[in-house]
Amino acid sequence: MPGLGLVPARGDWETRWFEVLSTATFAKGSLVNFGAGYQLKEYASTDSAIVGIAVSASTGSQSLGGVSKVAVYLPA
Repeated sequence: MPGLGLVPARGDWETRWFEVLSTATFAKGSLVNFGAGYQLKEYASTDSAIVGIAVSASTGSQSLGGVSKVAVYLPA
């Protein structure tokens, strides 16, 4: 299927919720890592590490406790 991006396939994966930057623009299935203040942003080629794979797009964030958050697949 086109447009899925990365999907967790092999091995054990956990799902965790992280706060997302209000200016973040990433699609479902994108690699994400932490920006300023440990808020999620899309992985850039100049970054040295990743946090995981975004479960939804940054525009599909959920308000949990008054903060916009996105679920992320993490390798266990």
